[in-house]
Amino acid sequence: MKTATWITLGLLIVITLACTATIPVARMQAGETQTLIFNEPAPQGNAPAQVSITMGAGTLQIDSGATGLVEGMIRYNVADWKPVVSHQGSAVSITQGTNYSNQLPPQNVVNDWQLKLGQTPLDLTINAGAYDSTLALGGIPLTDLTINDGASNTSISFAVSNPARMQQLVYKTGASTVSITGLGYANVAAMSFEGGAGSYTLDFSGKLQQESNVHISSGVSNFKVIVPSTTACKVILTGAMNSVNEQGAWTVNDKTYSLPGQGPLLTITVELGVGSLELDAQ
Repeated sequence: MKTATWITLGLLIVITLACTATIPVARMQAGETQTLIFNEPAPQGNAPAQVSITMGAGTLQIDSGATGLVEGMIRYNVADWKPVVSHQGSAVSITQGTNYSNQLPPQNVVNDWQLKLGQTPLDLTINAGAYDSTLALGGIPLTDLTINDGASNTSISFAVSNPARMQQLVYKTGASTVSITGLGYANVAAMSFEGGAGSYTLDFSGKLQQESNVHISSGVSNFKVIVPSTTACKVILTGAMNSVNEQGAWTVNDKTYSLPGQGPLLTITVELGVGSLELDAQ
């Protein structure tokens, strides 16, 4: 767990308390490390399942390879953070205990989530705070993906094609560092990315299986967008920022940057206030 993540969480708590009342800030107590192991079976029927993950500060790792719908091991040493796994029909939720909002985390905190997803088509939702995450989502049949997080350090990869058609991918984040690679393999029809004052890399490597419309918005941030030179792509700037550093064979017409390419069209609309945008055709 990176120390910077815990420092960020602590500062946010202190600032919040300072704005509301003058009270001493207590620190949570760490105990013996506990381990929760679970394995949820795949539901019956053809409709997509739903998996919801809700956690605060910690580390999250997701891979493929589950025998059922979702399985995992969660290690924690704060009693109030004990996670709960619940299911209703085809929906499974994995939720961290939330009795921690008015206390600083202990210095030796453990909150490590290691999960695997299976081959059941599913809608995946992640709600998290100041966490570090590594999500290897290639080959998992995702029909929807929604991520909401705070000050995160996140790496997401699609190393092989999504066997399902993803309707939408929605990512909302704060002052984070986010890298998403292999988005061409994600097989997503519509994507929206909303960032804060952070640094973000969106890499659309991989062969597109359908037309994809992407909307990127942020106030103050640094964005890098990577597109294979063989992909038919159009990038449209709509925000106040006019400065773009482009690399590769882009054709520029006013605020539209195009690659001829072949196959389905990738359309990216960028709405930025200030910051920087790098377009890289590789």
